[in-house]
Amino acid sequence: MKQGYSGVVTYVKQSATPLAARTRPFDHGPFDDEGRLVITDHGDFVLFNVYVPNSGGDGKPRLEFKLDFLAAMVKLSTS
Repeated sequence: MKQGYSGVVTYVKQSATPLAARTRPFDHGPFDDEGRLVITDHGDFVLFNVYVPNSGGDGKPRLEFKLDFLAAMVKLSTS
């Protein structure tokens, strides 16, 4: 994870251990390196734990990054 970014984590009871977990689901460094998405498969459901990028305020320097991130998440959720 990049220095200075918060990232996400998913905690579950030992009895509810997920069948699978993906911490670098995008296979795309710029998205995965910030630790913004953890996907856990619990059998009956799949949980997306996500921290969406900020667009950056004035001048919106990361707006394009945010929109690309959201588009990539939609692709993941439909595959």
